[in-house]
Amino acid sequence: MKLKELNEQTCLEGLKQYTSSEYQLVWISGFWDAPMSGILKAGNHLYCFEMFDESATWQKGGWYRRYAIIELTTAQLQKELEVHRDFQRYVGTHWDVNPLEPPPPFIPNQSKVFYDTHTEYVHSQPFEENEVIGWFET
Repeated sequence: MKLKELNEQTCLEGLKQYTSSEYQLVWISGFWDAPMSGILKAGNHLYCFEMFDESATWQKGGWYRRYAIIELTTAQLQKELEVHRDFQRYVGTHWDVNPLEPPPPFIPNQSKVFYDTHTEYVHSQPFEENEVIGWFET
């Protein structure tokens, strides 16, 4: 199933639900009261994750967010790594969860360089045609 198809439905039949012991977040790309998107590691592979469903119930024990685990092409993964290195370099490492390698040296007061360079890409939806391999819930 492609991400755009998952976003249009709520049926998860046939998709593996990952438990928290089967993946680890590497970094967060989008955040709104909780992670919205980013990169995770499952097995020996890196995948994108993106929120696709959120409970409307705010009662105790009823709230959740569901995230798609999305397979990336080699080129897409390289682009994500490049954008994230620039984020670390010009903005900071505050969204790193389980870094893969030491970050590049931080250049203070230059966040504008990151946003001028990557805003269009960051706001695009480059993974809508990618396959979803599973999902998890928090």
